[in-house]
Amino acid sequence: PTKVIYVLGPGRSGSGILGRTLSTIPGAAFVGELRRAWRIRPDRTCACGRPHADCPVWSKLLVPGSDLVGPARSEVARLQDRVSPARLGWWTALRLRGLGGPPGAETPAGRYLEAYTRLHRAIAGATGASLLIDSSKSAADATLVALRADVPTFLVQLIRDPRGVVSSLQRHAGRRSWVARRALAVRGAVRWAAKHLANEALRRRVGPERSIAIRYEDLARDPRGTVEAVAKLTGSAVPLTPLAPGVPIPAPEVHGPEGSRRRRFEPAEIVLELDTRWHRELDRLDRWLVTALTFPLLRRYGYPVRVPTR
Repeated sequence: PTKVIYVLGPGRSGSGILGRTLSTIPGAAFVGELRRAWRIRPDRTCACGRPHADCPVWSKLLVPGSDLVGPARSEVARLQDRVSPARLGWWTALRLRGLGGPPGAETPAGRYLEAYTRLHRAIAGATGASLLIDSSKSAADATLVALRADVPTFLVQLIRDPRGVVSSLQRHAGRRSWVARRALAVRGAVRWAAKHLANEALRRRVGPERSIAIRYEDLARDPRGTVEAVAKLTGSAVPLTPLAPGVPIPAPEVHGPEGSRRRRFEPAEIVLELDTRWHRELDRLDRWLVTALTFPLLRRYGYPVRVPTR
């Protein structure tokens, strides 16, 4: 049967790097943030860089009668907004934790889960993969897909130092006013803590036999150890590809619903290097704010309170 690795965590945590590294597991395919499939924009391409109509995977999926085109696509998008919204998805996940099993087939949650399961099966068939890596990062989605028995799903909680996450958010947002940058730091820190608390609760419910926590920093320093731990969790073979930091790693093509404007999924090789730009780029006040707001989890995940500024 098709198996799914579902990646959890805040944005800017390195899920793209994790997905590409895990795709070296034999039979695996990294499919990006698959929950975006019902909102594919005509001006975007597949993550492989080709237009969707020319992609060897999405050209098989975006066909009449599929959930991904026409009225069916709009219906699933509406269900997603209701059952698994993009905003405050972690709060929705905490409410869904009370489900004792898969939701009823006629309920909105049941219909959305069935559509997501059909998508997982369809893209597994189109890629020929037996293990899909879905980096959608929605705790609400993860709560639902973890309940199904027909497509075994494993949860990977990806953790990155919150100060690195906030620095990446600010860099991605571009030039902003002093007030806007402080607000982004506070919002990013609070969201980081809320999402990881929800992810921890979800992992406790699923159990260690189907979930694991990984630090981005450990992935960058020891990719071999990280991949072997996830392969063991899913019952997969260990890749023969040499995995080491700082050297090119051949990685399979990515066929996610939307490509990155920076075209970061298109190179045939990846190089794992720890991103420490935030040590020198993050403003001192922002550093203090983020550290204070995330302190309990910061310590729990093994991050130092003080770090070098250069």
